[in-house]
Amino acid sequence: HAGAGTSFLGFQNSPSKEQLNLLNKVVEQMKSGGMVASISESILTKIWAKLFINIGINALTVIHNCKNGNLLAIPEAQDQMRLAIEEAIAVAAFENIETSAPFQETIAVCKATEKNISSMLQDVKKQRKTEIEAINGAIVSLAERHGLAAPINTHLIQQVKEIEKRYEITRDITRADRI
Repeated sequence: HAGAGTSFLGFQNSPSKEQLNLLNKVVEQMKSGGMVASISESILTKIWAKLFINIGINALTVIHNCKNGNLLAIPEAQDQMRLAIEEAIAVAAFENIETSAPFQETIAVCKATEKNISSMLQDVKKQRKTEIEAINGAIVSLAERHGLAAPINTHLIQQVKEIEKRYEITRDITRADRI
């Protein structure tokens, strides 16, 4: 666990009184275990806020092979971050998701977690399949559905998949050598 913060829980649609009572019990249970938890009435906005941050950090730490904070010292990475997030903002608008300042929030997270290795870079270092499709791929899929272009996110996906392919090839060669 490399970052601390509030865990937000909520419903996409208006919950019944019983559902809300149960959710309150879950939040209280989390708090009793030392977690910071809260109920959000706009959970989709919270999910998208997290998605913007993941879009701005994860793939780029893989491509530049660096910790979160180092992205801020690489001008090309900052440009890619801004452009990838701008594509996501355009998609969010078509999804009727309100945004505040996702690029600035992502910069703030890079600073707050400057020494962290993103989960996606950890996957690459351990030669595991990454979550690139679930993060940047979600934006590309939604962009296509709305007739929008998402060339930056598409390119980031291609770059991460190339890196994944390299270690899959290395793993295959290693297996062949053992036979």
